[in-house]
Amino acid sequence: TAARVYRTGRVLCCAQLLGDGVLVEAFDRVISSLPELRLNRALHSLNYAFASVILSDGGRAAAPLRSFLVDKPQLLDNVTWRDVTEGAESLIGIYLSSDTVCRSACLKNDTTEVELSILCLAWVYDGLSPEKGNESGLGLCGLILRTIEKLLVRALVGGLNTGDDDERLACIMNSVQTIQSNSGDHNCALGDMLAMEGCAVVDTLESRFALGDGSQPAQLQYLLAMLRASPKGKERALSPPAPSIPVVKADEATEPEISMTDMQIEQVRNVLDGTEFGDGYIE
Repeated sequence: TAARVYRTGRVLCCAQLLGDGVLVEAFDRVISSLPELRLNRALHSLNYAFASVILSDGGRAAAPLRSFLVDKPQLLDNVTWRDVTEGAESLIGIYLSSDTVCRSACLKNDTTEVELSILCLAWVYDGLSPEKGNESGLGLCGLILRTIEKLLVRALVGGLNTGDDDERLACIMNSVQTIQSNSGDHNCALGDMLAMEGCAVVDTLESRFALGDGSQPAQLQYLLAMLRASPKGKERALSPPAPSIPVVKADEATEPEISMTDMQIEQVRNVLDGTEFGDGYIE
């Protein structure tokens, strides 16, 4: 069910932070045994619920998500930012842990689930911006960018099986245009993803759609230009900055600073708290 996928996704997000490959591989084996349609329906329910949570918390700022929801979204009372980030953790966990889930998001060449997932994660990424005073979300920012990258590579480029290369390129371009137009002019998720070290989106597109002589068809050139035009964050850092040493007067008492490692450890503990995992596993 979607509820089980949600809970499992949050645990898998912690596994990604901890580098627990055993748990990730076990999940992928189980999920690969499910019928594609059943998996797609569970994923749709999860996406729909996550978008509703964002709309409940984000108001007008998240309004573009409404166009992806066929039925009127059920707005919730007392939604907090933590509810939003926990929903993001769930999507991150299931997408990063399984190529099968990524391909399921593009079932029968319908890219709506991919677009909705990327838009929801991009909205959270923007909210985690350090420029908006949220320094504690840097670890989650990096995972969001990795998830968007994987959705573009595994779902859009690798999951579409319609027609010839021209049709696939046209479909990918339409999806990218939809994501960009609904993200707004200032959301930096796509641009920061492309600037991320080791990002495979451009290389994958070039190797998949280049012509036999190595040249790029016009559609591919246009698609790459669209992606590269995505806004990038000016000050956003995806890894903690070098600590500064403040000058402290002898008679001034200062509180100890919390390191990025401590923040990530606390995030893992919060997610796993109340699950079947014992204190030894969490530590």
